[in-house]
Amino acid sequence: WKGDKWVVAKVLADVNARAISQVVEGAIKGQKYIKQVTQTIASNDEYLRWSSPIFNLPMLQRVPKETKQRIETPFGKLVYYKETEGINKAKMLSSIAPNFIHNLDATLMYLTVEKCMKDGVQDFWLIHDSYGVLPNDVGSLNKNVREAYVELFSQDVLKDWVEQLGLEFDEDVMINTLNLNDVLDSEYIFS
Repeated sequence: WKGDKWVVAKVLADVNARAISQVVEGAIKGQKYIKQVTQTIASNDEYLRWSSPIFNLPMLQRVPKETKQRIETPFGKLVYYKETEGINKAKMLSSIAPNFIHNLDATLMYLTVEKCMKDGVQDFWLIHDSYGVLPNDVGSLNKNVREAYVELFSQDVLKDWVEQLGLEFDEDVMINTLNLNDVLDSEYIFS
Protein backbone atom coordinates (compact mmCIF):
# COMPACT_ATOMS: atom_id res chain seq x y z
CA TRP A 1 0.00 0.00 0.00
CA LYS A 2 1.36 3.35 -1.03
CA GLY A 3 0.17 6.93 -1.14
CA ASP A 4 -3.52 7.72 -0.71
CA LYS A 5 -4.57 4.09 -0.30
CA TRP A 6 -2.29 3.72 2.72
CA VAL A 7 -3.59 6.94 4.30
CA VAL A 8 -7.22 5.88 3.85
CA ALA A 9 -6.53 2.38 5.24
CA LYS A 10 -4.72 3.85 8.25
CA VAL A 11 -7.53 6.34 8.98
CA LEU A 12 -10.17 3.59 8.73
CA ALA A 13 -8.16 1.31 11.01
CA ASP A 14 -7.81 4.08 13.61
CA VAL A 15 -11.52 4.99 13.46
CA ASN A 16 -12.45 1.32 13.74
CA ALA A 17 -10.16 0.80 16.76
CA ARG A 18 -11.65 3.84 18.53
CA ALA A 19 -15.21 2.66 17.85
CA ILE A 20 -14.47 -0.83 19.14
CA SER A 21 -12.90 0.53 22.34
CA GLN A 22 -16.03 2.63 22.98
CA VAL A 23 -18.64 0.02 22.06
CA VAL A 24 -17.08 -3.11 23.54
CA GLU A 25 -15.07 -1.71 26.42
CA GLY A 26 -15.10 -5.05 28.21
CA ALA A 27 -13.49 -6.84 25.28
CA ILE A 28 -10.59 -4.37 25.21
CA LYS A 29 -10.15 -4.62 28.98
CA GLY A 30 -10.30 -8.42 28.78
CA GLN A 31 -7.75 -8.52 25.97
CA LYS A 32 -5.30 -6.43 28.01
CA TYR A 33 -5.82 -8.69 31.01
CA ILE A 34 -5.27 -11.86 28.95
CA LYS A 35 -2.00 -10.38 27.70
CA GLN A 36 -0.93 -9.50 31.26
CA VAL A 37 -1.58 -13.08 32.35
CA THR A 38 0.40 -14.36 29.36
CA GLN A 39 3.24 -11.95 30.12
CA THR A 40 3.44 -13.35 33.65
CA ILE A 41 3.67 -16.94 32.39
CA ALA A 42 6.02 -16.17 29.46
CA SER A 43 8.36 -14.11 31.65
CA ASN A 44 9.14 -17.41 33.42
CA ASP A 45 9.93 -18.99 30.02
CA GLU A 46 6.86 -21.19 30.21
CA TYR A 47 4.17 -21.98 27.67
CA LEU A 48 0.46 -21.73 28.42
CA ARG A 49 -1.43 -24.96 29.10
CA TRP A 50 -5.13 -25.11 29.88
CA SER A 51 -8.27 -27.07 29.09
CA SER A 52 -11.21 -25.84 27.07
CA PRO A 53 -14.52 -25.19 28.82
CA ILE A 54 -17.05 -28.02 29.05
CA PHE A 55 -15.01 -30.68 27.22
CA ASN A 56 -11.64 -30.33 28.98
CA LEU A 57 -9.83 -30.56 25.64
CA PRO A 58 -6.15 -29.82 26.32
CA MET A 59 -4.87 -26.52 24.90
CA LEU A 60 -1.26 -25.44 24.47
CA GLN A 61 0.05 -22.09 23.36
CA ARG A 62 3.63 -22.74 22.40
CA VAL A 63 5.50 -20.14 20.37
CA PRO A 64 9.25 -20.84 20.43
CA LYS A 65 11.97 -18.52 19.20
CA GLU A 66 13.18 -19.31 15.68
CA THR A 67 16.19 -18.67 13.54
CA LYS A 68 15.74 -17.83 9.89
CA GLN A 69 18.06 -19.01 7.14
CA ARG A 70 17.79 -18.12 3.46
CA ILE A 71 18.69 -20.87 1.03
CA GLU A 72 19.42 -20.40 -2.69
CA THR A 73 17.96 -23.15 -4.87
CA PRO A 74 17.69 -23.58 -8.62
CA PHE A 75 14.00 -22.66 -8.20
CA GLY A 76 14.58 -19.50 -6.21
CA LYS A 77 15.15 -18.45 -2.61
CA LEU A 78 13.67 -20.42 0.25
CA VAL A 79 13.43 -19.38 3.86
CA TYR A 80 14.06 -22.07 6.44
CA TYR A 81 12.88 -21.56 10.01
CA LYS A 82 14.33 -23.59 12.86
CA GLU A 83 13.07 -23.64 16.43
CA THR A 84 15.56 -22.65 19.11
CA GLU A 85 15.52 -22.70 22.87
CA GLY A 86 13.36 -20.10 24.52
CA ILE A 87 10.00 -18.50 24.01
CA ASN A 88 9.03 -15.84 21.50
CA LYS A 89 7.39 -13.62 24.11
CA ALA A 90 6.19 -10.98 21.64
CA LYS A 91 4.33 -13.57 19.55
CA MET A 92 3.00 -15.25 22.70
CA LEU A 93 1.45 -11.91 23.69
CA SER A 94 0.11 -11.02 20.26
CA SER A 95 -1.49 -14.44 19.70
CA ILE A 96 -3.06 -15.23 23.07
CA ALA A 97 -6.26 -13.18 22.73
CA PRO A 98 -7.20 -14.66 19.33
CA ASN A 99 -6.24 -18.16 20.47
CA PHE A 100 -8.29 -17.86 23.65
CA ILE A 101 -11.29 -16.59 21.66
CA HIS A 102 -10.90 -19.34 19.02
CA ASN A 103 -11.04 -21.84 21.88
CA LEU A 104 -14.34 -20.32 23.02
CA ASP A 105 -15.64 -20.11 19.43
CA ALA A 106 -14.96 -23.82 18.93
CA THR A 107 -16.72 -24.67 22.19
CA LEU A 108 -19.73 -22.54 21.22
CA MET A 109 -19.90 -24.18 17.80
CA TYR A 110 -19.76 -27.66 19.30
CA LEU A 111 -22.50 -26.87 21.82
CA THR A 112 -24.67 -25.33 19.09
CA VAL A 113 -24.30 -28.31 16.76
CA GLU A 114 -24.98 -30.73 19.60
CA LYS A 115 -28.22 -28.90 20.46
CA CYS A 116 -29.28 -28.66 16.80
CA MET A 117 -28.70 -32.39 16.31
CA LYS A 118 -31.04 -33.10 19.23
CA ASP A 119 -33.64 -31.08 17.27
CA GLY A 120 -33.07 -33.32 14.24
CA VAL A 121 -30.80 -31.03 12.23
CA GLN A 122 -28.44 -33.14 10.12
CA ASP A 123 -26.83 -30.80 7.59
CA PHE A 124 -24.32 -28.13 8.63
CA TRP A 125 -21.86 -25.77 6.95
CA LEU A 126 -19.40 -24.70 9.59
CA ILE A 127 -16.33 -22.52 9.20
CA HIS A 128 -14.75 -21.08 12.33
CA ASP A 129 -17.57 -18.86 13.65
CA SER A 130 -19.83 -19.00 10.60
CA TYR A 131 -22.71 -21.42 10.91
CA GLY A 132 -24.98 -22.58 8.15
CA VAL A 133 -27.92 -24.98 8.00
CA LEU A 134 -30.68 -25.70 5.52
CA PRO A 135 -33.40 -23.01 5.35
CA ASN A 136 -35.91 -25.16 7.23
CA ASP A 137 -33.44 -25.50 10.12
CA VAL A 138 -32.61 -21.81 10.61
CA GLY A 139 -35.09 -21.48 13.48
CA SER A 140 -33.39 -24.32 15.34
CA LEU A 141 -29.96 -22.79 14.71
CA ASN A 142 -31.09 -19.35 15.91
CA LYS A 143 -32.54 -20.79 19.12
CA ASN A 144 -29.68 -23.16 19.82
CA VAL A 145 -26.78 -20.79 19.21
CA ARG A 146 -28.29 -18.40 21.76
CA GLU A 147 -28.89 -21.18 24.29
CA ALA A 148 -25.35 -22.48 23.77
CA TYR A 149 -23.98 -18.96 24.24
CA VAL A 150 -25.81 -18.57 27.55
CA GLU A 151 -24.69 -22.05 28.68
CA LEU A 152 -21.05 -21.38 27.85
CA PHE A 153 -20.80 -17.87 29.26
CA SER A 154 -22.79 -18.64 32.40
CA GLN A 155 -19.52 -20.20 33.47
CA ASP A 156 -16.61 -18.06 34.62
CA VAL A 157 -14.50 -18.96 31.57
CA LEU A 158 -11.91 -16.21 32.08
CA LYS A 159 -11.54 -16.91 35.79
CA ASP A 160 -11.28 -20.65 35.12
CA TRP A 161 -8.60 -20.05 32.48
CA VAL A 162 -6.49 -17.89 34.80
CA GLU A 163 -6.77 -20.39 37.64
CA GLN A 164 -5.82 -23.27 35.34
CA LEU A 165 -2.64 -21.35 34.57
CA GLY A 166 -1.90 -21.30 38.30
CA LEU A 167 -2.55 -17.61 38.88
CA GLU A 168 -5.02 -15.65 40.98
CA PHE A 169 -7.93 -14.07 39.13
CA ASP A 170 -8.40 -10.28 39.34
CA GLU A 171 -12.16 -9.68 39.74
CA ASP A 172 -11.73 -6.02 38.71
CA VAL A 173 -11.30 -7.05 35.07
CA MET A 174 -14.99 -8.02 34.81
CA ILE A 175 -17.43 -5.27 33.81
CA ASN A 176 -20.52 -7.54 34.00
CA THR A 177 -22.94 -5.31 32.12
CA LEU A 178 -24.34 -8.05 29.86
CA ASN A 179 -27.45 -9.83 31.05
CA LEU A 180 -26.93 -13.22 29.43
CA ASN A 181 -30.66 -13.93 29.32
CA ASP A 182 -31.09 -10.91 27.01
CA VAL A 183 -29.15 -12.91 24.43
CA LEU A 184 -32.01 -15.43 24.22
CA ASP A 185 -34.33 -12.75 22.81
CA SER A 186 -31.80 -10.67 20.88
CA GLU A 187 -32.38 -10.01 17.19
CA TYR A 188 -28.69 -10.60 16.43
CA ILE A 189 -26.14 -12.78 18.19
CA PHE A 190 -22.99 -12.47 16.09
CA SER A 191 -22.02 -11.43 12.60
